[in-house]
Amino acid sequence: MEVLLIREEDVQVLHDFDSMKNTLTYLSSSMLQDNVFLRLKPLWNGEPDVKIYNVA
Repeated sequence: MEVLLIREEDVQVLHDFDSMKNTLTYLSSSMLQDNVFLRLKPLWNGEPDVKIYNVA
């Protein structure tokens, strides 16, 4: 699942992964770096703040 939240103060892309391994694989993928980050970059005021939450 992927959700894009666009607000006045920020843009958030929320993903749901089945494991931490898959999360880390995605974070280092060219899909994220060359697709998601590249398309959202015009909306940034600075570097992206990437956070990982592990919910049990």
